[in-house]
Amino acid sequence: MTAVSKSADWSPLARTLTRRSFLGWSLATTAGLGAANMFLVAPKRDRVALTWMPSRGTLASVDDYPIWVAFERGYLKQLGVDLSIVAQREPSPGGAGADSAVTFVSPAELLSMADRGLNPTSIFQLCAGSVFGFALHRGGRVRRPRDLEGASIAIGDESWKAIVDPLLVEAGVNPRVVTLVVARDRWLEFAADGVTDAALSWRGLAHTDAGRHLTHFVGDRWSQLPAHSYAVVGLEHRTALEIDGLNRFLQALVLALEFAAENPRGAAQITYRSAPGLAETLSPQAAVDSLAVASSVYSSGRRRGMAWGLHERPRWQRYMSAAEQSGLAKPASKPVYSNQLIATANSIDTTLVHLDAATFALDRDFRHTTGLTGGIVDG
Repeated sequence: MTAVSKSADWSPLARTLTRRSFLGWSLATTAGLGAANMFLVAPKRDRVALTWMPSRGTLASVDDYPIWVAFERGYLKQLGVDLSIVAQREPSPGGAGADSAVTFVSPAELLSMADRGLNPTSIFQLCAGSVFGFALHRGGRVRRPRDLEGASIAIGDESWKAIVDPLLVEAGVNPRVVTLVVARDRWLEFAADGVTDAALSWRGLAHTDAGRHLTHFVGDRWSQLPAHSYAVVGLEHRTALEIDGLNRFLQALVLALEFAAENPRGAAQITYRSAPGLAETLSPQAAVDSLAVASSVYSSGRRRGMAWGLHERPRWQRYMSAAEQSGLAKPASKPVYSNQLIATANSIDTTLVHLDAATFALDRDFRHTTGLTGGIVDG
């Protein structure tokens, strides 16, 4: 959804962050009890340690704002979760902290992990709407995704084939008769200049300089495939305490998502100031714009009356069918998602979080930002 830096830290980053003290809520003088006391009446439980890992190899992405808001506003700490945030290029379930790690992965990565016998399960569908699609060269012969048979598509990396092929199948196109051209960071330029007929796209790229000259077919109108989610390995073998820890982790995420829905600029500021390397790659306004795009995807299910994080069976059936036809999944593959934890995650009271968000003070840089023109983004 948003671009991530490929500068000095594109190589695997082995940085771990832990939280020693709970940050103040900035509500004491304006809200009486305020959010600082929102969990004081909660029963005391054993603390649990969790590790969170993105799969992209960097923490410099606005897409991770639920983690940073939950971390910095103290939601995780007050729910008894001691979270370590670790960035590494490819999560390895055999490595340190892997047994308790929560990862942020795509459906294709889940299938790849399953093929390697790692037994992954998506536990929280963060991206509740479709993310990927195609950007077409203007004036070319391809007018719609269904016209891509025999066409050429620019991608940034060979691994993007796992994203493109199910999209082609969904559009009724045989991936075997489509040529993929690896153009690295110039993949959008290739399509804009007519070197290729199209390029892989995702939500938000239409608003970038590189994407403005292309026609984007992105969003739920054009695709119903699921996208990135939070996942763990060996869910069915977790102890009761580990399940309780995952429930509390997801409850903190729900609080963070509610915070961002109430105060997106505040969530952008928290992420901008917290995520290592992010401020070096984006301006405050760009961070607000990127968060608006991500938030529109994360809250898509809520706008349709569903709980945060719910996996929609029709979307996953559609994806598995497309993945099987494109060779990504074996026939009759075991489901790689579960809604087991969703009800508990959404059972937490969010009332005081709305107050926390409403009274959160923006700093000078973010007071001068504005919301993304057009509001909710679906393309």
